[in-house]
Amino acid sequence: MADRLPESSAHYQMFNHGHEDLVREVDFNLYGTRLVTASSDQRIKVYDKDKDCGKWKLCDTWRAHDAEVNCAKWLSPFLGHGIGTVGEDGKFKIWLEDEHEATNSGRRFRCIYTTMSNSRVPYVSLSFISHDISNLFVALVSRDGQLQVFEAAEPESLGSWVLVDQIQIAPPPAREEETSFKVQFDPSEKPCYAAIRAGVDKYALSFVIASMDHCSVWRTGSDRRFYLAADLPGHRGLIRDVAWAPRTSRAVDYIATACKDGYIRIFRLSSPTPPPNAPSYEDLALRSPTTATHPSQPPSSSSARKPPPQPRSSTAKATATNPPRNNPPSGIGAGLAGAASSRTALNGALHTRRDVPAPGQVKALVETVAELEDQHREVWRVKWSLAGTVLASGGDDGKIRMWRRTHNDVFVPTAEVAAESES
Repeated sequence: MADRLPESSAHYQMFNHGHEDLVREVDFNLYGTRLVTASSDQRIKVYDKDKDCGKWKLCDTWRAHDAEVNCAKWLSPFLGHGIGTVGEDGKFKIWLEDEHEATNSGRRFRCIYTTMSNSRVPYVSLSFISHDISNLFVALVSRDGQLQVFEAAEPESLGSWVLVDQIQIAPPPAREEETSFKVQFDPSEKPCYAAIRAGVDKYALSFVIASMDHCSVWRTGSDRRFYLAADLPGHRGLIRDVAWAPRTSRAVDYIATACKDGYIRIFRLSSPTPPPNAPSYEDLALRSPTTATHPSQPPSSSSARKPPPQPRSSTAKATATNPPRNNPPSGIGAGLAGAASSRTALNGALHTRRDVPAPGQVKALVETVAELEDQHREVWRVKWSLAGTVLASGGDDGKIRMWRRTHNDVFVPTAEVAAESES
């Protein structure tokens, strides 16, 4: 089971990552069988877990950027073995695995897409969301506090992306100021039924973003524009990481933050009381379609379900531009693109204007359910289990701690792993 915790340290394996500088990011694929590491030495390394002995073996390593690599994330398994990276050179890149190339050749992963930050300020965090092969979105946040959301024009090739929205989340920090920005999409396919009953659009995209010492949740309304759905208060330092818990059958959401002040904070997002004429849970279940097509968007080749993609050619050409789309965008993408094209400049008024209620714009109710203080000192990472009931945290003390949620929303320490070398 996803939440079963190991009974002894024998279940953990230590190995030399092989980087020549600080490792800035580690990300597992959905099945936990592959991991990617991103380092300040400008290189990416991919490891595969051996099915027989359980040890991690290096698949390939290569220089991914012309400066430090800030973040690396696996693409959805619906879309093949691909990785997205951002670096201090200001670029966002997509790498696709070519299984015909030998392992450890430096050519196993090929860059099929590159784009530069439009402000020339480096991207520092990214997040992908895709629930099938017909749509893929990526959120990118740069060090000047600007967030951009792109949609893949052709998810089968990943060689063309369209900017569908951009938000100035925070004022640009001073040049010498220490910064911290993190973004993550809601990993669940749709908002919970309670939110939909309260008026949230059933096809809404949602993400949580940490900008310096402020954390907020954004969602798309019926007009397909992102709006500020909630602020997550109480942080007294830079927020190093955010994690949105996967949702099974819960009517609420849980979001965890890792803060420089030494606290792990866990927030519960619930929905306001639905109007009297709100559909029942049964009605919503019956109305749930099997495709992601928005009612205002006619079925198209990009929104209909498709058979699994064939292996892609390894000779896909990298491009920093967006060629004309052959397929129309998804309902979300079309609406967001229309909204983005009607904007002029990003300024302080943009944030205020988005706070004005509009159809489908429902404010979430926020409650702080836990402030966990331990010996982490400065907390750097938080991560939920697949069931969303166990939270793992890591910090300056070099230990990983696990916290289990009880039935009454109390988070209790369950396990602790120390990074100690084997004798």
